[in-house]
Amino acid sequence: PQPSQIESAVRWALRKRSQNKAVYVHCAYGHGRSVCVMCALLVALGLAEDWKAAEQMIREKRPSISMNSLHRKSLEEWAKHLLTPSKRSGESDVSYAILSDHTRKRH
Repeated sequence: PQPSQIESAVRWALRKRSQNKAVYVHCAYGHGRSVCVMCALLVALGLAEDWKAAEQMIREKRPSISMNSLHRKSLEEWAKHLLTPSKRSGESDVSYAILSDHTRKRH
C-alpha cells in the first residue's frame, strides 16, 4: 500500500475502535500488506514506538511474515508525516488524531 492508503486504513481502524467495533486486518496471503498496515496501526495506537518495533512484535507471534522493500518504504514515508506532540497544528495531522485517541483511552 501507498503511504496514503496506510493512513486511510489506520484512520478507518481508529474510527472503528472508537465505536468499540472489532477490526480484522487481512490481505490475500496475510504476510505482507496486512503486516504493513498492522505495523502502522500498532504505532498509531501507541503500542509500538515505530514500525520496526511493531514488525518485531508481529514477527514474535507470526514468524512467517514477509514484508518486502516496498512495504518498508511505504511505512517509512508514512512515518515521516507523524509529528511530535509539540508540533501538532490541528486535527488534520495524523499524529493529532492518533495521540488524542490514544490519550483519551489512557485517561
